[in-house]
Amino acid sequence: MSEGRAHNMEHRVSIYGEQCKVTVSLESEKVWRAEGRHGEYFLEGKGKSELAALKNWEGAARYRSDNTPLSLVIKWEPRAKSWKTLLQMMMGLLIPFLLAVKLFLLIRPSSLDQLKVLAHTPILEIVGIVLLVSTALDLAYMLFTPGPDEAVEPVITGLAATVLIFISQETDWSYQRAAVVLSFVAGIGFMFWVREKFID
Repeated sequence: MSEGRAHNMEHRVSIYGEQCKVTVSLESEKVWRAEGRHGEYFLEGKGKSELAALKNWEGAARYRSDNTPLSLVIKWEPRAKSWKTLLQMMMGLLIPFLLAVKLFLLIRPSSLDQLKVLAHTPILEIVGIVLLVSTALDLAYMLFTPGPDEAVEPVITGLAATVLIFISQETDWSYQRAAVVLSFVAGIGFMFWVREKFID
């Protein structure tokens, strides 16, 4: 791209539902840049007069981080969110189902090895494992969104799940093990602070 003259503009456009300010142009190449909360966006092939009339860049702008057309993100993000919601609802139903099976096995033990494993698995570990699966679904959904904001919630859930699993497996507590749990709890508190300060 050849170097062009930079121009400051007071022009705002909507990109993926976010109001972004157009700050710089390389007019000789008709390349314009907008800055938003998720990063920077480029729009190509529009003259200055065309840009002035363009309030929505969706489908035309390109996201800087990986140069993926936003139209592709807009197309697949709602579908990914629907699948994520459905699968996480299934995870929510799986927890009481597994706990009910575990309770039944305590009353009537089974000879099947798989069911023996479930019967001897601590309740907190069962809940923690299901939460880790839910966290993985959240992180997979994040790959279909244009920004990193969606990573905060699954990190919080993942840390909480790790604490549950760690506590359920510990029988011989020491100061070191307690410090590990406290560090995870502090990490959860820090992520809540990050969400409150920079996301919400």
